[in-house]
Amino acid sequence: TGIGDAAALTLITKNMCKKIFKIYDCSGSYVAAITTASVGAVLGTNLATKGATIWPGAGNAINATITYTLHQLEGRALIEFLEEYGDELGDCSDADAVAKYATRVKSGLDFIENDKVREQLEKVIDKTFNFLF
Repeated sequence: TGIGDAAALTLITKNMCKKIFKIYDCSGSYVAAITTASVGAVLGTNLATKGATIWPGAGNAINATITYTLHQLEGRALIEFLEEYGDELGDCSDADAVAKYATRVKSGLDFIENDKVREQLEKVIDKTFNFLF
């Protein structure tokens, strides 16, 4: 459902970020900022791809595939982000931390071979991060 999957995605993304930050022993306001950005990006992309569900079966599969891919990308990007910047985040503003994280998320889209799909996901991610911050 429109509400049920959004609620589930919010909870799953929030918990994923919380566990990854815990593994890296991170705390600070940037944790909340990046978690909010992650949740927003997953939900924003999910909402943006909802239109695909007008095609029974295939549309739902497209929506689920894109949402799953972005969720995996968010987790991997967060791990890579913390590996690279974890030691210097105490001196980083929330906005800078989110900008670095967003760059990491978008660079993770390189594995998508279809240029149009990759470009659409980049646009949705950009719009979501711009809306949130």
